[in-house]
Amino acid sequence: MPTLLCDCGHRFPAGPGAPCAQCGKGTPKIEATAVCACGEVFAGSAFWIYREITCGKCGNQFELHVPEEARLAVVTRAESGAKASPARWAFLAFVIPLFLLLLKPDDIEARIKETAKEHPRAERLLEMEEDPDEVLEELPGKKILGAWLPRDSSLPWALTILAVGAFAVSFRFLVPAGRATWKQLGLVSLFTGTAGIFGLLSLQGIAFSGEGGILLIFALMYILALHPAVGFAGKLVGFTLGVGLLEEGCKAVPLIWRFGGGNSRLDLRGAAAWGIASGAGFGLSEALHYSLDMYNGLSPASIYLVRFASCVALHGAWAGTSAILMWKWQSAMADSWGKRLGAIAASLLGPMVLHGLYDALLTKEHEIAATLVALGSLAWFLWLYGRADRIEARVPGLAV
Repeated sequence: MPTLLCDCGHRFPAGPGAPCAQCGKGTPKIEATAVCACGEVFAGSAFWIYREITCGKCGNQFELHVPEEARLAVVTRAESGAKASPARWAFLAFVIPLFLLLLKPDDIEARIKETAKEHPRAERLLEMEEDPDEVLEELPGKKILGAWLPRDSSLPWALTILAVGAFAVSFRFLVPAGRATWKQLGLVSLFTGTAGIFGLLSLQGIAFSGEGGILLIFALMYILALHPAVGFAGKLVGFTLGVGLLEEGCKAVPLIWRFGGGNSRLDLRGAAAWGIASGAGFGLSEALHYSLDMYNGLSPASIYLVRFASCVALHGAWAGTSAILMWKWQSAMADSWGKRLGAIAASLLGPMVLHGLYDALLTKEHEIAATLVALGSLAWFLWLYGRADRIEARVPGLAV
């Protein structure tokens, strides 16, 4: 049975509603734990995080930390009991637009050629000889055959607002915010969708300028990813170490800041919500950019649906997965720089590989495999979330 530490300093065995014999306060809200080498388990409130105590059984000295999965497994019962809501699996519905696109793929080249039969200048869209804005400006409706919106449409702004509402509802019913507040989630999403994107673009610009020193490696990774002559293996490396690393790192910045100082006070659900909010902010900003600069005048409605639903959910799932892993390893996140960098790298590895694999498969036109990777990415996030939530729920005082 764990030994509880009251904020007054008194120690007493854990038990249902056991009060402190010294100050009379009830059972503390467990937010810090430690396991001595002799096997003795200690637990206390946030007051004890990073405070050093002495084991009364063997005399060892050690610090208490925010619980990790390994520590929680010691102080809790077998894995049964509280479960995360199965409703979270409805999050997989965001992949449906990708499956619909498989049933009716878009052939933009054929649509441009069909448009060129009546408007020959449209052929230049394939040859990349002119600015697409100038070509589309002369076409009826400022778009090619089968395109949903004219080139100068502002509707993507409204789609962004609609998507924000849709994901807010998803947060509310599928992945509860835990100790995170709606204000925090809004600010995290706004930060990543603006300052985060700006920082990413700036980093890419420096890398391609030739004056970025070691950052030049990212330019090489992007070239490896995007060059048409590179095979699948090369593209996988390029997308993973270029696009995947930079974008997942950009989305992880709020979580790195939150957990980096120690005593983040975020529970599992709050950490996951922060991750999804950061990923959604990134995905929505990217969707707006792609729509205004690349889709308007050229793409059908199905492409907008994929970008504003499936791709935003994917960005949220990848960032949410990193957030859950950082929550698990938050003690290391607040430790020395070596341990912190190791925890960050371990948290980003899985999402950046999945991100790179998804992009590499798409560029090689393996749409079915890419869709399965997207489905697997969402499923992995939801499984990790449910597993961590069960662990957290078994400790009195940690679940919200």
